[in-house]
Amino acid sequence: MLSILFFVLAGASNAVMDKISFHWDRSIFKGTKFEQWANPKVSYKNKWKNKSNSLDGEKFPFSSTIFVWTTDLWHFAQSFMITFFVLGALFYDGVSSIEGFPILSLIIDYVLLKMAFSISFEIFWSKILEK
Repeated sequence: MLSILFFVLAGASNAVMDKISFHWDRSIFKGTKFEQWANPKVSYKNKWKNKSNSLDGEKFPFSSTIFVWTTDLWHFAQSFMITFFVLGALFYDGVSSIEGFPILSLIIDYVLLKMAFSISFEIFWSKILEK
């Protein structure tokens, strides 16, 4: 059951990524003090010295690679989405159990986990993250 929770959180994280990327103007982050970190049109500059471009070098060691998740909301949400998928796999213990039908149990588990991801994505995308 813990896997379902992690898939829900992965869906929410993915909704953050898509909302700020494709509907910034309707995002709850627009107009907040986090805009420099959250708006993908400007936040990519946070990883570079002087907020300019890669020619000036990284803002701090590994700010454009392993620590890029600290520089903007899109990468932060992506990092959490991947983490939640991995945790969902690590804690997976079979959501359903149909004795004698292991393939059917796997299909049901797939549908349940996919629904958990998709429903949470839709709720966050269309309701929670919408201005």
